[in-house]
Amino acid sequence: MKVITTLHPPSAVISSVKCTLSAKSELGHLVVAKPNRIEVSSLQPEGLKAECSLEIWGRIMSIRAVPAETAGVSNILVLTDHPDPKLILLKYTETEESSFLTDVWSDSLFDRNSRPAEYLTDIIMHPAGRAAVVSCYVGKLRILTFKAGKVDKNFDAILPELNLLALSFLYSESNGHTHTLAIAHIDHRQRIQLLARELDVNTLDLAVEVAYTIPHAILPANEFPFTEYPLRIVSIPPFSITQSPNGEDPEAGPARCRGGVIVLGGRKINFYELSDKPKEKGRDKRRKNSTSSAQRFGDQKDPAKEPKKVKPRATVKWPWSEVAACCPADDEMRRFFIGDVYGRMSLLVLSDTPELILIPLGETSAPTTISYLTSQVFYLGSLSGDSQLIRVCASPQSDIDSDTLPIPASISTIAPSALGVPRAESPDDDYDMRIVDMREARGGKVVKTKGNYIEVLSRFKNIAPILDAVLADPDESGQSQIVTCSGGSNTGALNLIRTGADFQELAMLDEVPNVTNIWPIRASHEDACDKYVLATTLYESYLLRVDGRDSVHRVEAADTGFVLEQRTLAVGNIPRRTVSPAGASSYVNSSLVIQITPHGLALLEYDPTLDTFTKVGNGWYLPQQDNPLWRPREIVAAAINPSQFAVALSGGIVVQFNLSPDNQITLVSSKEFEGREIAAVSCTSFDQTKSFSLYVAVSFWESNTVALLDIKHGLQIKTESTPLPALPRSLLLHNFGTGNSKKEPDFQPYVVAGLADGTVACVTFRNEELKDHKLFSLGTAPVSLSRWDVEGRRSVFATGSRSAVFYWDRQRLRQSPVMLKSATAGSSLNTAGFPACQIIATPSSLVIGQTRGVDKMQIRSIILGLESPRRIAYNPRLNLFGVSLFRTTPARIGDADNQESIFRILDGTTMNSLNEFIVELDEEITAVHALTHRDVAATFAVGTMRNQIGEYEPSAGRLLLFNHSIGREMQKIAEIDVGGCVYAIASIASFIALAVNTSVDLYTTVEHLGNVTLQKVASWNHNYIVASLVAKGNKLIAGDAISSVSILEVAQGSLRTVARDYGPVWPVAIEATRDGGVIVSNTDSNILTFSLPEAREGRVLERTGNYYLGENINKFIVGGLSVQASTDGQRPLFETEHIFFTATGRIGLVHHVNDDISLDLTAIQRNMANRIVGPGQTKHAQWRTPANSRGRSDIDDSAIGFLDGDFLEQFLTHPDQENILEGKISAERISRSVEDVEDILEKLQGLQ
Repeated sequence: MKVITTLHPPSAVISSVKCTLSAKSELGHLVVAKPNRIEVSSLQPEGLKAECSLEIWGRIMSIRAVPAETAGVSNILVLTDHPDPKLILLKYTETEESSFLTDVWSDSLFDRNSRPAEYLTDIIMHPAGRAAVVSCYVGKLRILTFKAGKVDKNFDAILPELNLLALSFLYSESNGHTHTLAIAHIDHRQRIQLLARELDVNTLDLAVEVAYTIPHAILPANEFPFTEYPLRIVSIPPFSITQSPNGEDPEAGPARCRGGVIVLGGRKINFYELSDKPKEKGRDKRRKNSTSSAQRFGDQKDPAKEPKKVKPRATVKWPWSEVAACCPADDEMRRFFIGDVYGRMSLLVLSDTPELILIPLGETSAPTTISYLTSQVFYLGSLSGDSQLIRVCASPQSDIDSDTLPIPASISTIAPSALGVPRAESPDDDYDMRIVDMREARGGKVVKTKGNYIEVLSRFKNIAPILDAVLADPDESGQSQIVTCSGGSNTGALNLIRTGADFQELAMLDEVPNVTNIWPIRASHEDACDKYVLATTLYESYLLRVDGRDSVHRVEAADTGFVLEQRTLAVGNIPRRTVSPAGASSYVNSSLVIQITPHGLALLEYDPTLDTFTKVGNGWYLPQQDNPLWRPREIVAAAINPSQFAVALSGGIVVQFNLSPDNQITLVSSKEFEGREIAAVSCTSFDQTKSFSLYVAVSFWESNTVALLDIKHGLQIKTESTPLPALPRSLLLHNFGTGNSKKEPDFQPYVVAGLADGTVACVTFRNEELKDHKLFSLGTAPVSLSRWDVEGRRSVFATGSRSAVFYWDRQRLRQSPVMLKSATAGSSLNTAGFPACQIIATPSSLVIGQTRGVDKMQIRSIILGLESPRRIAYNPRLNLFGVSLFRTTPARIGDADNQESIFRILDGTTMNSLNEFIVELDEEITAVHALTHRDVAATFAVGTMRNQIGEYEPSAGRLLLFNHSIGREMQKIAEIDVGGCVYAIASIASFIALAVNTSVDLYTTVEHLGNVTLQKVASWNHNYIVASLVAKGNKLIAGDAISSVSILEVAQGSLRTVARDYGPVWPVAIEATRDGGVIVSNTDSNILTFSLPEAREGRVLERTGNYYLGENINKFIVGGLSVQASTDGQRPLFETEHIFFTATGRIGLVHHVNDDISLDLTAIQRNMANRIVGPGQTKHAQWRTPANSRGRSDIDDSAIGFLDGDFLEQFLTHPDQENILEGKISAERISRSVEDVEDILEKLQGLQ
């Protein structure tokens, strides 16, 4: 059994809309649709504020705002994609505590007998919100009308235009039940037609006759070439136009434009005005009364009905690439922000002449959706780059001497000064970019501006689409990171992704080597800022004075009262104890400091005048004790709190001290544990408001246990843990919650132990007992612990071979790795120069920095711009990355882009480019693989294909071998023509396996006289298109893009079929599983698993699992990022097998589930699915059932072999946990307790 969880949710943005969801909102809301989630943010003066989100069990295609029952307030209509297209109406509710979205209506659009729409799957809203048209099937539209915030009518209408490109409602309705749709489609002669049809909601039908509201026109192919980005139709309402100076001139235009449509997406932007309706009615009457032969015989066409090439009322040339998104910039629908696929943003203005004017603004991410917010600020959502919050400025913000955007020389331009004077009428007060030009010119104007008018206010990280990825540890820190090939168009990037906290280094203190512990020291106990740092080694101590950000001085032993010639076990500021006449003790601020060394305790006081510490009192030292048995002993461990000092003496003795009112260190109690040596001690209070602790924690050698000693009862053992896997070398009593007593809900007391084997044990202190413990591995080196304050959290810093921060979040103890190399100790530090920082000890120095994002994924992007990374490989032997890039120089729509394919080698640590190789102009790199076998002289293998005109299947391609060594240039040491496209490369032993067209070919390298040649040794040709290939052991797994998967065996230089699957799977990504099987993702967004049957010969792969993810997976990687916490040294309940990556930016994990819990988890998911229903009344079992483009099979009613980990984790926050475990009937009852299930799911959550 396997379980699927999400490490990084989809980050691509599909759609967005600006509306008002609550009458309480002053500025409105922004609603953003990601592939599986709706996110709502409110507009605030300081920016966007996240309000709520809702997961949708379906692939979201579009969202639109529809009028709600309250005037001025909207609901959200959501359209999901095939195989289960559905409409869901969401209502936003706002309370004092929170806000949330709920579904109030839904309807399935699924039709098994219809063909999914090829070009347009979208919702088109009426300008007044009275109706909506939904396109998701060929030849059919779903029509909705709204009344009082609810769906009034809901019906299908037949659409004669099959290849629909664009739709829009017109501003031309004369009554409430008739609407007119502008339609762009491809006819049977491959022409793009523009026409209109009337929609009558009373008759529930779409008119058969073409309406003449707009001209029935053919859009010329030379102006509107067909691309993968469909056309867009924007409706324009009626508006007043400027007349000629002589108002009685018969050539002068009318005083009012009837409105019309703007057609976007071609080499021109055209404005077609609405037709004169009385004139069209007269034409229809003449046709009706005609007695011509063409009218008498129905089998002959009416020439008047044939579409013609119609000149637009206004037009302007579009200088850039395909239009990707547009949105109105005002309520008058006269200004529009338009962005092309390379993020080149411009403003389109329809002037009063009317005339179209195009003004370049600057460059952004490649847009998918644009929503105008307010005050020249708009939101830009992107599929392939960071989403952005952008302000359009009145004057250039940068690059004032450069052209705003490149404009082809073939397009004539004008200077901004030739436009006339801007008009100061605008719905916004700051700036109006509406242009008035008194001259009439149908050709429009393109303005040539200088500088960048775009100001990016905020960025929202997006790592989609992920085309390829590798797992690497270039820093050898033990914490692997993911490197993805992401982006496209102008937003290509390599993203370095890892889980855990980010440590930003601010300063380094050299010549402080071999430090084992660190403590900050303040001038007085209640001071907010630290002034000194005391660091200790195994033999001596260092005192450092931190004067400022650039001033840190070492204090010599002669200048301070601190004992620096010995190692320090504990040190800290303490308050002064006072006793009232009634005998009650209280603590006041003081400048006292306690230092504990192996020989005793010293009390010091800070003198602000001399800026130094001097000893006060007599201290307490072992050689001076009256008890002769104590004199030869030494202090082996120590801990302090503001009023208590606990030390452990050799021989198993614990002693507790406090400070008397006369500044003398007083022994309060002691306890001897005969025959039990003590390794570590801690006396931190669980109650942050108290100056004292009720317990002392000690750990014992040999037994490897931790005990809590009761201070009130003479250090008697209160409770003792079960034996831990190794010796606890460091201890910390710590309350992770915000509560200070067990009466408060967020009281989370733990005993945290750093073990000698590199493990951290977190033992729960519950009901006065040390309960179960959780183990977290940090490598093999002994772990040291310290208390950290990170972003307001009460955290514990642990460092061994690796470092991590432990904190409490969402009612769970969580671990966040920190990328630190060779850290030995750490502590919080808060000085004037380094506020809210941490100080880390390494073997050679001290490092000061800040830790951030303990609960976030850290993403560092290497921006490549127009260079889009396609394939990546990592060579750990040389710490090098090999990346294939596709560099594009954008051209105008209809013209060919200039493209070249590049192979580049990057340094694994710095990610700097070392060398690159550009293939030939007609060649494209299709595969990159790192060669790590020592018998192969090369470092990387690169596969290519040649693009030759007229070929349906590539007939030429190359295999290239490159070598790169330190200090030398990259060399191409061998190449061979493989006779096709190299889709994938794998290495098995000393062989190089290629997936070339229909075959799997095996090559070997031959060295002779210093030259390397490639020789083909075997070929296996039994497929259609071998698009994926992976190796495990001596086996190859081949994925046929049209068929399924095969397992081959390499034996003595030959290829033999081991097993195959003969079903039509259509695999995209494949990888080997731990049991010798295969995991596969296919084009229908399913995940499947296959296993090898027992029979040896002629075996057929057995399908063991299938699961619908809803997103296309492009890559599987073996391994994981996190090490699972185990309990009592047992085998983990979950083991991460694979990481997968999707085109929407999701990074997911596939975990193997221990057999002991797999049946219980299956039952829990079943019971939860019976109680939890997704938006639109979607059932969980139906959502995860495998699907294809035609829907779901009646045979499959649920996923098999997989569990939905994200869904299971909802149990942790579900208010009705007990009833879920009880089930609906006795057969569904689960015997595990709620606490047991929570513990299991916490372990699963800890892997993310």
